[in-house]
Amino acid sequence: MILANPRSFAVAVTLALGGTVAGSAAVSLAAPAATSTTVTRSTFQTTNVRTSPATSSVLVGKMPVGTTVTGTLSNGWVKISTPSKYAGKYVKDSVLAKTTATAPPAKKPSVPAPTGTSAWVGYAKTYLYNSAGTQLTTIPVNTKVTGKIAGTKLFKITGGPYNGKYLRNIDLLWTDPLRSGPTALGTNKAPVGITVTRYVITNRDPIAVRSAATTHSKLVAYIPKGTALKGKYVSDDWFRITSGAHTGRYVSSALIYATNTMSAYNGVAKKNDMCALPSWTQTNWAPTQPRFLACPAAKSFVEMNAAFRAQYGYDIKIDEAYRDLTTQQKYAGFLGYPRAARPGTSNHGMGVAIDLETRSSSAMSGTPYRSGFGGPYDMWITAHGKEYGWDRPAYLDRNGSNPESWHYNFIG
Repeated sequence: MILANPRSFAVAVTLALGGTVAGSAAVSLAAPAATSTTVTRSTFQTTNVRTSPATSSVLVGKMPVGTTVTGTLSNGWVKISTPSKYAGKYVKDSVLAKTTATAPPAKKPSVPAPTGTSAWVGYAKTYLYNSAGTQLTTIPVNTKVTGKIAGTKLFKITGGPYNGKYLRNIDLLWTDPLRSGPTALGTNKAPVGITVTRYVITNRDPIAVRSAATTHSKLVAYIPKGTALKGKYVSDDWFRITSGAHTGRYVSSALIYATNTMSAYNGVAKKNDMCALPSWTQTNWAPTQPRFLACPAAKSFVEMNAAFRAQYGYDIKIDEAYRDLTTQQKYAGFLGYPRAARPGTSNHGMGVAIDLETRSSSAMSGTPYRSGFGGPYDMWITAHGKEYGWDRPAYLDRNGSNPESWHYNFIG
């Protein structure tokens, strides 16, 4: 289903006739000369590129989400300068966002402190290694270890019964798995009925605008990140827009915030805005690690799972949901961008993203692999997820720039 861009443009021409006109007469309005302006735009959905400024012209390609476009704007179309692949071709301005994509940082984020570091074993089958790299035995889940980073892949234990042994960095948690949820008190929301301004804060993905305060209502438009919305909370879960192009429509309270500074919330979520997921979401390989989501996302996920289970007979398992800032810094340092989002920008850090069980976690759990492209999770959530407010961005799809079959965002 192709939805209208959240920005709308209206041009009104009013002819005021001061008296009665007898008979018939031809009235001619000369069209003003077309003006052109150099612009920079960003794609917030997969965007068609055409040979000429008309929707009936030949389609020559599609630009993925997050592409920065520069060119000349005239009569509602942008004649592309960059990307050079499409230089001289056209894209409709109404399907572009005025905010441009953020460029990657000049250097890769650092890994956690190299000395005096505490970490926890959060996974049921985490292995110890000796200095020669030989795999030894497993170390019990929830064990706290102190040591130091040894390169980018290993952690050397420097005390206790495992002194001198090594663990893989990627296998460790940097916050206590039994207390890994949000700790800051308070809420981002305002009282119901008070008019406030809120901002769309997501990584780079637009959020859904609904016709009513439910994910089952019509999805009427998408709003890109950075958009300011004026309106009122009608419940803990929904915000009604009271001015602008989408007056009378609704967005999820999980996707809007009191400031447009994402890092003010990312990985340091407010405790009263987050809800723990049921234990059946947990994988066997991380049995004691609780999963949290922003409350509207958590409620929608539980409802979506009930429909999935009715068809397949089993629950949707989650590797990760909310992710604290320290853990995101670890992933960014070990995996780099774009494999890991830059710290302070991940949708996981807002509690509005899930990673379903992956091939490795399924193997460690001894369960079937279900989250690959073409698997049950992929097929069912792709077909039905938007009915519950869940979707996977185009750039993470099978043919996207960074395919991740296991990742889905809450869009409201």
